[in-house]
Amino acid sequence: MRASQARGESHWQGPHDGRDFSVLIRTLGEGDGERLPVAEMVHTFAGRGFGAIMLVIALINLLPLPPGGTTITGLPLLLLSLELALGGGLWLPHKVMDASVSRAAFRKGAEKVMPAVRVAERLSDQRMSWLVSGVGERLIGICSVILSLVLILPIPLGNFVPALAMALFALAIMERDGLIALLGWLTTAVAAGLLALVGNAAWDGAHAVVDGLFHAGTGA
Repeated sequence: MRASQARGESHWQGPHDGRDFSVLIRTLGEGDGERLPVAEMVHTFAGRGFGAIMLVIALINLLPLPPGGTTITGLPLLLLSLELALGGGLWLPHKVMDASVSRAAFRKGAEKVMPAVRVAERLSDQRMSWLVSGVGERLIGICSVILSLVLILPIPLGNFVPALAMALFALAIMERDGLIALLGWLTTAVAAGLLALVGNAAWDGAHAVVDGLFHAGTGA
């Protein structure tokens, strides 16, 4: 047994069976059991590397999830992003692999995003590969770490755009398409702008509350 496996980490490497990404997504939704574990997603897409695994999890984060849902689904993205940034191999702890989402909710959400996924499959091409390999890939990993942290934090209305940026980055890596990576960077800039607005509004609100308490306490 490898030392890393002895620590409770899961390593995987599966074959690329040639089916389209959209077909595999539909297969996951039609699988057995009421819950869809992360492990099943991982083993389904392991042969396609970081991009495919990150993409399917990022797509889940685009769906309306119950409170705390993105905290659970954001953790695998955070770990995978760290590995991508550091140039390490694919692995996830068993506790993360055992986490699951409702298969019915996944199937319903997949039906909504499937048209966009099929269009992306048709339009993607291997171009501007320097943006998705070497330093470009590491930079995507670093940016994805930050985006994952945003997903994990309970920020009101702060999940969709970061999840979309991660989905674009993941698709770019999977298809080796630098143009899609550029779209990911553009979406990241939009996410940063929105978060800045939310942060500024929160700061102004907190400042107003503190001022109100101070004036109430001084009787001014």
